[in-house]
Amino acid sequence: MGQRDNEVVSYAATEEDVSVRDTCMSWCYLFVHHAKVDLMEKILSKRFKTFIHKTTIYKNENKHIREQERPTISGLIFVQGDKVKIQDFLNKYCHGTYLANDCSTKTTAVIPDKVMRPFMQLDMGRNRIRFMPHPLDYYSEGNVLVRITSGLLRGFEGYIIRISRDKCLVTSIGGVTVAIKGIYKESFENVGEYVRLRRMQQHIGDGCGTDVGGCRDGISKCFFSPDSQLDMMVMAQSLQQYVDRARGSLEKGRCGDAAEIALTLLAEVGVRYPSMSVAGKGCDVKVILDVCRDAGGLLASIAGDDGLPEDFRHEVDAEMRALAGKYPFLPIPV
Repeated sequence: MGQRDNEVVSYAATEEDVSVRDTCMSWCYLFVHHAKVDLMEKILSKRFKTFIHKTTIYKNENKHIREQERPTISGLIFVQGDKVKIQDFLNKYCHGTYLANDCSTKTTAVIPDKVMRPFMQLDMGRNRIRFMPHPLDYYSEGNVLVRITSGLLRGFEGYIIRISRDKCLVTSIGGVTVAIKGIYKESFENVGEYVRLRRMQQHIGDGCGTDVGGCRDGISKCFFSPDSQLDMMVMAQSLQQYVDRARGSLEKGRCGDAAEIALTLLAEVGVRYPSMSVAGKGCDVKVILDVCRDAGGLLASIAGDDGLPEDFRHEVDAEMRALAGKYPFLPIPV
């Protein structure tokens, strides 16, 4: 059935990020052979709530149009519940079947229920969702990161792209990239513009840099003095774009660029973290540290890759250790 290497990029919260109640309400997913989907769902539904996203298709049979529903992604099953309990259940009743993993942390991908519920409700508006073949960062080039501020999808982030003449929001649901059409009535917030305006208000300068070549200057322009949790989240989102770019560089074999971006991001956060904690008193700085954790995980994968030159790996490892010593509050895996 499914394999342990069913790994996807996931920007969803991990079990440690949510309360016990939220963990029980969160969702995981797995892939099985299309012929075994019905049986697997029947077995899982005895203990857990399941969901299969379906698409309506129309067939011409004997001069009549027949409506038919089929799974949008063959073999994809969502399961609600604690990831450990779900996997234990699979081990007991479906030996050899595993939940899909987050390729950054190598742990089970988890989708918060507050993200999953709107996604499930969209299913009622048939054919609004298209599953995309690439990770979300693939669609970042030339497009502006936006956050939806109204409607069913409020809080979702992604890129507005035209696909087959439809204006779509390309976003990520627990690491699965989807394009959602029919979003014309929603309001949008340009994340980069928000950062630019907040920096101007504080007389820091304008713009939120996106040039990877000059990553230090670009990353430094993602920061400003936070007054609210929204400010913290926007800074985290701006920084996350750099982690995504570093991951894209790594996938293209540009390991030096990937390491430079991740190390620079950690260093810049390290310098500013104490002042951010003071300025944003009462705000959760953890969203910034979550981005750092992603950057640290990427660097750890580079340092541990035996296929890369040994001197380069040692240099990356040394830089990580130096940052961890200088900024012990950063979640750097050394």
